[in-house]
Amino acid sequence: MRSGLQVISILLFVSHVLALRAHADDLAQTQSSLDAVCPPFFLRDESGGIINPIEGINADKPYSPKQTCGAVGCHDYALITQGYHFTQGAGEEPTEAQAERCQWVSTPGNYGGSWCSPAPLYRYLSPKENDSPKEMDMTSFSFITAGCGDCHPGGGSAEYDRTGFRYDEFMQQAGYTAGGDNNFDGDYYQARWRETGVLEADCMICHQPEYNFGERKKQLESLNFRWAPTASSTWAVVTGSVLDGTPVKVEYNLSAFNADGKISPHIVREPRNEACTN
Repeated sequence: MRSGLQVISILLFVSHVLALRAHADDLAQTQSSLDAVCPPFFLRDESGGIINPIEGINADKPYSPKQTCGAVGCHDYALITQGYHFTQGAGEEPTEAQAERCQWVSTPGNYGGSWCSPAPLYRYLSPKENDSPKEMDMTSFSFITAGCGDCHPGGGSAEYDRTGFRYDEFMQQAGYTAGGDNNFDGDYYQARWRETGVLEADCMICHQPEYNFGERKKQLESLNFRWAPTASSTWAVVTGSVLDGTPVKVEYNLSAFNADGKISPHIVREPRNEACTN
């Protein structure tokens, strides 16, 4: 009788210990989720479709920071990209001192400002409306290809034209030709937005310590604008070049994804100083 009671007591004790351990594991997982900047999430393409390389869903498409980080219930992409980081002066008038000192500037920031090149090789952002290419210099497109895009995190003036339309979408709606005169429009003259896509605000530039700035620069030089965030995130390899006319392909790193196809990247809440010096 005593032996039977001892066995029951031992079983109850073991059961209690296992229950406590399971509860502790649940608490640890809950705390881990609370400590994380973002819970595990799906990448999404430009149309908002889920990208799940584990199951082969949209696994050939670049991810969209706007649709991924700006998904319902997450971050207010439209509000965030109104910040000066992203507009870089677009829509603002230069200060009186700037206008007097640098008569070619059209904004107080990098986009249209006086910071694009040193004297005596000053460049300027072409007006929106022009009668001839003789009176034009940089356009919104060549602003990126001239190297100024290296200092632009995307969004704002790298995503929308001076009338508020998304470059690639409006170019198609207007029937503009890639590389064409396109009415000498300062946003579309000789532009290739329909092929390159736009530069959406790339959240990982500031919030992912492992972000590959060298890869981003390489993608911009190849005119792979819409693919740049994907290639630079270290979650995928992007090959091909719009500039060279070779098909651009995406191959996701499956080891970067959870079993359900979501991703749990290393994201920091506060941007590091180093993110501004690359």
